[in-house]
Amino acid sequence: MERQVARTVAAVLVLAFVLLSIWAGYFLLSELRGSSSSVSTPLADYLMEGRGNFTAALRPNDLCNCTQATGGNSTLFPAITQTINVTLATSTSVSAPATIVTTDVFAVSLSTAAWSKPIYVALNHTSLATGAPSERVDEYSVNVSQIMALISFIDGQLNYQTTQAWLTLTSTVVSTITVQGISDSPGSTTTANLRSFHPRSWQGSRAGRLPGS
Repeated sequence: MERQVARTVAAVLVLAFVLLSIWAGYFLLSELRGSSSSVSTPLADYLMEGRGNFTAALRPNDLCNCTQATGGNSTLFPAITQTINVTLATSTSVSAPATIVTTDVFAVSLSTAAWSKPIYVALNHTSLATGAPSERVDEYSVNVSQIMALISFIDGQLNYQTTQAWLTLTSTVVSTITVQGISDSPGSTTTANLRSFHPRSWQGSRAGRLPGS
């Protein structure tokens, strides 16, 4: 009798572990990191700060009574996530009236252990004469289904099975700040990493589909 109870308990524990492992495998982890830098000169103090955030639109689900999720470092499940809007912002503050010329390289790339693909690259310039803080913002909307389908397509071309992929959004900003004829060029980089785990979504007829779809 005791052996039967022990076997039953062991079986339940193993089943619970397997289910939790499978469930934990299907998520997107968003990490947004911004850098800050400050520069002092005899004429002015400069401060550049980078920050990031996202808003995810969710499908109807039983996990939470909400239609969206927000946060700079959160876990999202592809099965219920439709789109993720990522915002990367860099602000520049100057303690004196200045001419600020901003150059921003905004890039989006998708990569796995076997391949890497640039999706979007833009070079942006702005000029602003100001003594108050100025800010530039990059926004990118991630359609989860399209990204999964793209991974599946590339895997099919390469005869490869992805188990982990990274979607990286990077905003690299350099501001040339001129105060009374003296210039400096402090820089700041803000990066968003969307890391996805989907170890079963490319098996058999499930290829290219979201878990639970």
